[in-house]
Amino acid sequence: MDWLERVVIWSALLGACIVVERIDPLDPHRAVPVLARDAPWFLVYLAVAPLIARVGDLAVEAADAVPGPLAWTPVVVQAAIGLVVFDLVSYGLHRVMHRTRLWQLHRVHHGSTELTFWTAFRAHPVSALLTHVVPLAVVALLGVRDGALTAVVFVVFLVTLVGHAAVWLPPGLDRVLATPGYHRRHHDPDLAERNLVLLFPVIDRVFGTAAGAAPITGPAAPHRSTATPGSRPH
Repeated sequence: MDWLERVVIWSALLGACIVVERIDPLDPHRAVPVLARDAPWFLVYLAVAPLIARVGDLAVEAADAVPGPLAWTPVVVQAAIGLVVFDLVSYGLHRVMHRTRLWQLHRVHHGSTELTFWTAFRAHPVSALLTHVVPLAVVALLGVRDGALTAVVFVVFLVTLVGHAAVWLPPGLDRVLATPGYHRRHHDPDLAERNLVLLFPVIDRVFGTAAGAAPITGPAAPHRSTATPGSRPH
């Protein structure tokens, strides 16, 4: 994927997130600003994105020299296994970041007071490099190539954006994907080592770090005491 294609895809996804947060907010009684407090972090991300992309490309090129076990499987199989492996590696790395000195880098991401999709870009450059390249390199070493690898990266990017966005998604979806309600639990200071996955909550459940989805919060949210996790007040 060349830079023009990346810019087009990024622009489309960011535009979609801005629109969806406005028309389908997680809390319908709280307006989501177009440029939230974390928006400036997008500029930091843009500054380091070329380096991250280059290191990622070098990792993939190095992996090409190794005939990974998935290299001869269908693209769909590569993409499906690639997504699971990416999330497993990301989960392990995320857990390490919370339990070692790497927390000094990762804590930047947890500095948000209100999550929107812009928060996905709030990260220390070194932390961003690690979380992008390490899972990607492992997936590439398994033999996930070309279109399948592009699909993995796209899905991870999309779900990460949505997971941080202030948008409402149907209750129950958090059993399958890391929805905004699910990921908000992780940003609760008391639950920072729970809900660690990027994509699939089943991984949290397997390793005992699942905490379910969060109810809607905020000073104007009605029925706060009766809202079920992941539900939207009426």
